[in-house]
Amino acid sequence: MTDKQSVFITEEMVERYHHLSKQAKEIDKELTRLKKFFNVYFDATVGPEESGEKQFQQFVLKRQIRKSEKWHPDVVQKLEELQLNDCIIVEKRPDEEKIKAALQLGFLSDEDLEEFRQRKFSKAIYVQEL
Repeated sequence: MTDKQSVFITEEMVERYHHLSKQAKEIDKELTRLKKFFNVYFDATVGPEESGEKQFQQFVLKRQIRKSEKWHPDVVQKLEELQLNDCIIVEKRPDEEKIKAALQLGFLSDEDLEEFRQRKFSKAIYVQEL
């Protein structure tokens, strides 16, 4: 399908895409509603932060709990008080606002930093019904 000469789009394909896109949105809404309902059930029966399982004749509904932890930025102050500076990362990052200001004020030119500029492109397809 990457051969540009053999690629063609029909109105039927666009119509099918549009129809499936609408269905996907409806399905996502229903799945979200059911997930909320299942989580309310498990919260009430096994607890809010507990895994659970409910068995039916043909299905087993399971809830897994994934735990992630992050340190609050205030921990840096505590680590400094404890003289545990090795546990602190000093990160150098470009300051987007100051770079933009320096470009606008003429302290920098686009060419000075062009090789370091990273661009991301994302593709979006949408169909508008006429």
